[in-house]
Amino acid sequence: MRLNRDVTGWTEQLTNPFDYRVHSVVPVGFEAYTRILHPFDSRDSDHEIPWRDVATWSGRTVHRLAQSPAIATPASAYSPTTTAPFYSTNPMRGLPADQMRSLIPMLESETSCDDVYAAVWSGYATQQHCSVFAPFREVDQLLRCCFGEYLIFEGPLRLAASFSDFVATSANGHSVIQGAPNFLWPQDCAWIFGSAIDLPSTYIGGSRLLISGILNCEQLESFPAVLTDLVSTDSDSINR
Repeated sequence: MRLNRDVTGWTEQLTNPFDYRVHSVVPVGFEAYTRILHPFDSRDSDHEIPWRDVATWSGRTVHRLAQSPAIATPASAYSPTTTAPFYSTNPMRGLPADQMRSLIPMLESETSCDDVYAAVWSGYATQQHCSVFAPFREVDQLLRCCFGEYLIFEGPLRLAASFSDFVATSANGHSVIQGAPNFLWPQDCAWIFGSAIDLPSTYIGGSRLLISGILNCEQLESFPAVLTDLVSTDSDSINR
């Protein structure tokens, strides 16, 4: 895929209006796609809980099109013997820093560009929070897609995990930034990393080699994806 002079030109390849399918989150034109599941926050420690562990507790099945509300709700014929291990039935808003650090070397190997663009929903990254993203520089342009406007930053891919390291709090004490950027892409658009507001997963389009590496990475809970896969929370056809 080639990027035109507009750094957000790739959004022209998204399905619009948003139709709750992968092609509304990441654009057409790549050899392969993957879905990476965001982990759940643990109830009583700082570690993250993968979906497979939540499914073991709830008697559910993790599969390519699984959705978090169903995974976190015990099956009708199943009675968990322990307290739910997760803090919330909603997974993290984005990939945590440790998973980003596992992912970044694979992304680096697929682009010749040192810098990338990182977009963060404006509801998370208000102007007073922009300084925390240094050494990323804010770009005087907005990314508009997936029900929102996103502030764009430019900086080195190797430091992209710094977004996950920072958690800002609003005036009422709630987290306003958690996890990786919503969107991440290199200047040559060799791949696209996307997670719309409140999605429990990140979708990546890229070469077959990149996607194969992600699918084989033990630190990432991922599945193959196709552009027509549904991303809505009620689209889990197995865990009913």
